[in-house]
Amino acid sequence: LCGSTSGDEMARVTRVAFSACGTRLAVCTSDGLLRMCDAEHTGTVLWKERVFEDGIEVGCVAFSPDNRFLVCGGETGVCVCWRWDAGSRAVVSLLSRPCLCKWQAHEEAVISGPAFSEDARVFVTGSWDNTMRLWNVASTLVDPRDASGGPVGGGEAEEEGDELMIAPAPLATVTGFEGWVKCGAVSGGVRAGAVAVGIEDGSVHVYAIRDLVGGNVEGLLVAAAEAAAGVAAGGDNNNNNNLNRTVQSGAPAYRHDGAVNAVRFGLDGDIMASCSDDATIKVWSLPGQSLRYTLGAAHFSDVINDVCFGGRGGSVLCSAAADGVLRCFNARNSDLLVALGGHTDECLAVAAAPEAGSHQMATGSADGTVRYWSVDADEFM
Repeated sequence: LCGSTSGDEMARVTRVAFSACGTRLAVCTSDGLLRMCDAEHTGTVLWKERVFEDGIEVGCVAFSPDNRFLVCGGETGVCVCWRWDAGSRAVVSLLSRPCLCKWQAHEEAVISGPAFSEDARVFVTGSWDNTMRLWNVASTLVDPRDASGGPVGGGEAEEEGDELMIAPAPLATVTGFEGWVKCGAVSGGVRAGAVAVGIEDGSVHVYAIRDLVGGNVEGLLVAAAEAAAGVAAGGDNNNNNNLNRTVQSGAPAYRHDGAVNAVRFGLDGDIMASCSDDATIKVWSLPGQSLRYTLGAAHFSDVINDVCFGGRGGSVLCSAAADGVLRCFNARNSDLLVALGGHTDECLAVAAAPEAGSHQMATGSADGTVRYWSVDADEFM
């Protein structure tokens, strides 16, 4: 145990997310507050804000992998973005500035994502409205007024207090799921990347980004960015017509016997892990399109709330379970490497610092604490 978040009394910790540089940790709690913590040294809470109105919970949070943005989603379906300055290590750059933009991402609560592609060009969100949406970073995470002072994003603008809310068009909306889209993940970049989502009914779906947007990914991203900036898009006009493409969910890759709470990619994108209310973790081989192994009754007896990959090349699979224990497995062969207790209530979230060579992990719990762990799981392998 490295330490626990100090200097602040917290409600249930529902989400944790490391910045790409590994020095900051964003924390969501059930009281609707978003906090920024010093993950590098003491775990101290540096900044906190009530993002939405009283009683509106922050459902999800993530940093972009290029260290440019912090994005969260709430129960009203609204997403909020701040510009993130990775160079500001002493004090969070968010302290002295308002958010960059807000938009109505879904009709109901945003509960999964934002999951960014590795090249930070697209991201996905999932919702209680049973849809998953794919967004273009260049046309969505923008200042809500262009150089001439008008709205950008291709949607109608509304004044909400002193802030301008716009409705940027998503690249694609996937519909037809039989339940909430509870979790999502992206592997790779836009050219050869994949998107995975886990659904309330136990199904796990996997899509190629290229298939979601209809083929010409690069052209579509450029067209969307130009449309958002109010510039007439040149070249193939069909790219503009393909914005906000509707895609049917199709058949799942595989199923759990309970709601899917998290999906993540590991081993440099070769495998995908999902965890569920059915007390199992299933690991799927992407190249083989087959189930690689299942972690079940030998390790878990209750709900598994979250999973993540850490270690070299995503070779360590970590889980957060209702028994409050952090478990780390060898992602290649499913061997249990270490099990760490300490929380006094169920563990709801887990994250591994993304920096290469980092051994740091963080867990969030219903006991109102965030715990920081230094786990060199590679030693056990």
